[in-house]
Amino acid sequence: MIAALLLAAAAAAPQGKLVVVVVIDQLRYADLLWLSHEIGHKGFAGLGHPASMRYETAVAETAIGHSVISTGTYPDVNGIVGNSFWEGNRIREAVEDPSCPVWGSKVGRSAAALRAPTIGDALKLTTGGASRVVSVGVKDRSALFLAGTSADLVLWWEHDLGEMASTTCYAPGPPEWLPRHPAEPFKEWIWTMSRPEAIARLIPEARDKEYKRPPKTLPRSAGHHKEWLLACRNGSATRSM
Repeated sequence: MIAALLLAAAAAAPQGKLVVVVVIDQLRYADLLWLSHEIGHKGFAGLGHPASMRYETAVAETAIGHSVISTGTYPDVNGIVGNSFWEGNRIREAVEDPSCPVWGSKVGRSAAALRAPTIGDALKLTTGGASRVVSVGVKDRSALFLAGTSADLVLWWEHDLGEMASTTCYAPGPPEWLPRHPAEPFKEWIWTMSRPEAIARLIPEARDKEYKRPPKTLPRSAGHHKEWLLACRNGSATRSM
């Protein structure tokens, strides 16, 4: 398990004082290959050395993927089998936890459903709680399952509140340094590509002319799980939901 590896590494020859885990949702390995000349041979920001890593997954959902990355274990060990799953006679969200109210909200969320320690949990354990663990994400399940239950602070964008939020299980309320209404300056913002010239180099003009607009409507879906079962049986195509 990842906790055991971290413990062994810390005991043998500790190097450095900072661990940074960055997860870019929906960034395919093929995109890294395609954009390798733009990223550079040492990866993002020239940090480290490339290393091929692959996790075998059947259903690519946020909660599952982030839990696998942060714990180094699959759902049969870490307990996170989906963004939501059956518990008794009802479906619950993976981050659902009434005992950890979200700031300014009546709902509760936490990483308590995790059954395996995250990288942050292992750091806390190896340093006797001296390490500081902070996780920031757009989605609650991304930030929570990357952090674990022992993090000092976990922040995510809470759509209903229009604020960066957390739960009282990490902090009683927003710290003074946390910006309020962070999306306000961008409400009329027009987003454009930062490096359009790079796309022009990567996509030949001839291929651009071959592009055809996709249909305006999608075929009616039989349901995500039914499509997945059919795909397993006969290789038929599935659609994202």
